[in-house]
Amino acid sequence: MSDWKQIGTLPVDAGCILLSDPCYVLPDSRGIEDGKHINIPYDYSTMLKEMEEEGWPREFKIKPKGYSIPLGMIVESGYGDGEYPVLAEELGIKIISVKE
Repeated sequence: MSDWKQIGTLPVDAGCILLSDPCYVLPDSRGIEDGKHINIPYDYSTMLKEMEEEGWPREFKIKPKGYSIPLGMIVESGYGDGEYPVLAEELGIKIISVKE
């Protein structure tokens, strides 16, 4: 049997949250060439432009050119800006799901 418990809170200032593996969106100092990060396939400006082109969808899959599957997803927070609880579903010692 699994149990849900609060594991923290998430501040929201853009009315949405990002779900992604950190290695796809956070710069890594080892990946700098000519002063630019070369290991980040996507950036915030590109994401905003693509979201606007799609009419600001409630769910947006981050899929840079050349990738066959999305690297993350942006979803509306539902209630706008604020601080939201983050809940984790645990099965034994493993986290098997999270939700806001």
